[in-house]
This record gives sequence, structure tokens and C-alpha cells, in this order.
Amino acid sequence: MKPSFVLLIGSIILTYAGINFYIGLRGWQSIGRFIPFLSSMVYWSAFWLMVFSYILSRLTEKYLPDFFTKSFSILGGYWIPAMVYLLVILLTLDCLRLIDRHFSIFPKVLREHPYAVLYTGFSVLLILLIVFTYGTFNSRNIKITNYQLPIPKETDINQLHAVLVSDIHLGLVIGNKRLTEIIEKVNSLKPDIVFLAGDILEENINQLKEKQQLTDTFRQLNAKYGVFAILGNHEYIGGSADSVAEFFKDVNVITLRDQYAKIADSFYVLGRDDLSTNRFNQGMRQDLSAIMRDIDKSLPMILLDHQPSRLDEAQQEGIDLQLSGHTHRGQFFPFNLITDRIFEVDWGYLKKDDLQVIVSSGAGTWGPPIRIASRSEIVSIKIKLDK
Repeated sequence: MKPSFVLLIGSIILTYAGINFYIGLRGWQSIGRFIPFLSSMVYWSAFWLMVFSYILSRLTEKYLPDFFTKSFSILGGYWIPAMVYLLVILLTLDCLRLIDRHFSIFPKVLREHPYAVLYTGFSVLLILLIVFTYGTFNSRNIKITNYQLPIPKETDINQLHAVLVSDIHLGLVIGNKRLTEIIEKVNSLKPDIVFLAGDILEENINQLKEKQQLTDTFRQLNAKYGVFAILGNHEYIGGSADSVAEFFKDVNVITLRDQYAKIADSFYVLGRDDLSTNRFNQGMRQDLSAIMRDIDKSLPMILLDHQPSRLDEAQQEGIDLQLSGHTHRGQFFPFNLITDRIFEVDWGYLKKDDLQVIVSSGAGTWGPPIRIASRSEIVSIKIKLDK
């Protein structure tokens, strides 16, 4: 392991620990010390358990029952946005207190009240509770997002109804129950074709098959022209990309890895390996031009690419429609502002000359099981194929 990498990881851990120590200290000063039966040792032990619970869920998943591993994972997931919001709120309050020392901006009755700090602490916790309750409900309430668009190329098919699903992240937190709900919603739309645009699975597929009845559930997907999938970065992070592709084959899902399929002699579906394939030494992602070498470009071409990162390449090669996911639209504020800056389009529809792009915010969640400033969605696309 390179010293520079060790230094980077060490710096991240120290920064994370430092931020959380500040939050924990303010929590003890505002609430913890007012609770008679709570000792500082118990408080700090519980606090650090919560701070590192997500890491614990990964370290203990082979040794503890699923209930404990899942509980640690959910607790750790909620702590990530809690840490972000608490840091912002506490820093703001500390700045206001500092200003108050010099300019007395707070009323005297508030400044001198013996329980002002306690009431402030509980108010902050109440705000977080309300926000997280909304975010949890919002993440589980999957909406249908509808698009209608033309691809001006003549084929034997006048209209194509496609359904796009991405970023379910099946694993410890999101399981077979949510998958069943998603597939029922997809089937109710009666699609001609279904696209799974990566990060469908979060955990090792072999472990998931043992713990959950995913095989039977996936086989319930119905579409006239079939179900096509690509792999996302999480399938590669888990080191089980090949196993996932084999699993998809077993459940009648066609995985395209830098490949294409010609459907009903009328249109093409192309699927790209994720950019992570190079990073995790699980192959080399081909150039799009190489994949399209033998394609008849007079027919409609629909490209599946998990990350909407290199749209110019698809535009140059004459792709008609690109479907992507990955971004989650930031999943919760303020990360939606970051994804908006990183990607040319982090959610929704974009047109670049003849290229049309749709990016889904995803049907599931990663890490924090909440959505604030974004929605969980299944995308329904009605495509008119006619000049």
C-alpha cells in the first residue's frame, strides 16, 4: 500500500473523527449533561458507536446475525446526513453566539435563561426528526416519471414504450420487498422493453441469493422485447460483476457489457461497461466507436451508460437516446447542488443536437435511506419512431 494512500485515508479518518467530536461535544453540553441518569462515559460510548456504525456493519456482516448488521447499516446511514446538518446548524449557532457576545443580538431573557441551551438542543433534534421522517417517506414513495419524445427515424415500429429503472441498491437495507414493489409498478405500465441502468445490486450476489428470494422476483419482469441491463460502479466495487451478469442471465435479463442487441430488426440497444471496470481491474471499457463498428446508424440507437459523464462521445457517434442513472440527484440536500455541478445533467432530460439524454434519480437509495430534494422514481418513456 502506497504511503500517499495511507496518508489520505488517515487524513479522512482524522477529519471525520474531528467533526464528530465537535458535534458530540456540543450534544453533551446542550442535552447530555442535563439528563441525570446519563454519565459521560455512557454518552460517548453510544455516540461513537453511532458514528462508526456503518463501518461496523461492513466489518461484522460475516459474524453477526443479519438483524444486527442491518441495524448498524441503517443507523450509520442516517448518521451521514445527520452529521452534515448538525455541523451546519451548530457552526451557525456558534457564530451567532460569538456575534452576540459583542453586539447582544439575542434578547436578555433568552441569553440568561438557565435552560436556553437545553431548549435549543431539543429544537435542533426536533427539526432533524421532522426532516428525516419526510426524507424516509419520500425515499420509499416511488413515483412514475413520464417522458414523451421522438426519434425521427423510420422503422417497422411506430411507437416504443420503454421503462427505465436504475440504482435500486439491493442489499442490507433495500431487499426483496422493495424489489417486488418496483417490479409490480414496472409491469403495471405494460412496457415494450425494460432497461436496468446499473447499481441494481449493492451486496455480493451470492450472499443476496441465499438471504432473499431475488431469483423468483426478477423473473416476474415482463416486457414484449425483453429486459436489458448494464452494470454500475457498485457491481464492480463488490467485485462480483461477472457473477451479477450470470445471475441476470439466469433470470432472463440480458446484460450488455460493451455490446449491442438489434431488436425486431427495428432498433438497437447498446450497453456500456461502467467506467469502474478500468478502476477495479475487471476489464477495459471499449470506446463507443468500437462497439458501434457494425451498426446500421439509420436505425434508432438507444444507449445505456450508468454514469452520464461523457455525453460528447455519444453525441459524436450519433446516438439517439442515452439512458443513465448513478447520480441519485444528490439524494439529499446539499449534495444535489454538487451533482448539479459535476454532471452536465444530473437528473431529467437534456438535448444536445440530435442526442437526447434521460438521467434517472434511481428507484432506491445508497447509504442514507432518505431522500431530500430528490425523489425515488421509475421512468416511463414513450418514444415515437417516425420521420
